[in-house]
Amino acid sequence: NTPTIVSYISAYNYAAFTVGEDTLAFNLDMFLGKDHRGYDPNIFPEYLKNSMQKEFIIIKSMQSYVQNLIIESKDQRMLDMMILQGKILYIVEKLLPFKPSYMIHEYTENQWNWCNQNEAEIWKLFIDKDLIYNRKLTAFAKFIYPSPHSPYMPSEAPGQTGNFIGYKIVQKYMERNPDLSLQNLLDELDTEKILKESKYRPK
Repeated sequence: NTPTIVSYISAYNYAAFTVGEDTLAFNLDMFLGKDHRGYDPNIFPEYLKNSMQKEFIIIKSMQSYVQNLIIESKDQRMLDMMILQGKILYIVEKLLPFKPSYMIHEYTENQWNWCNQNEAEIWKLFIDKDLIYNRKLTAFAKFIYPSPHSPYMPSEAPGQTGNFIGYKIVQKYMERNPDLSLQNLLDELDTEKILKESKYRPK
């Protein structure tokens, strides 16, 4: 259903959020351009300001809208959080086909290209560091939440590479199950099943 859309100004608070199932709100003063003088660099570092531009209003809004539809897994392993974020990215990409993938991931084009070129190495690192089934958030937070770059990787590696891999797993899962709808994807809470049926093996 199409929600009621509300724009507001909140002195640099949340970019977008939902209220119940019927209202989607976005904050106009979070999209004034990365060079806006009101964005204190001590509060908004460069890696965050990249998406604080008007081109990201619809992306941030749809991310919040889709996240509101998803039921989170009861488990909180890195795998569960990767798949959760992968679902959001995959669905938003389908809903906004006119937006390039790198913007939906909140990457620069160079960062997006780096992730695709090094996908197998990222996945191998997660396995080698025993992160996939790790439940300790501090061990993998920078791979899931916004951060300037991903630990153990070269300086050009962006943050949230766990979300990137989660998206790739979900993408493979949907490719191998072409009869599934986006609603089916939302309803599937078994992250082990999604990983297994995706047959994810980056080369």
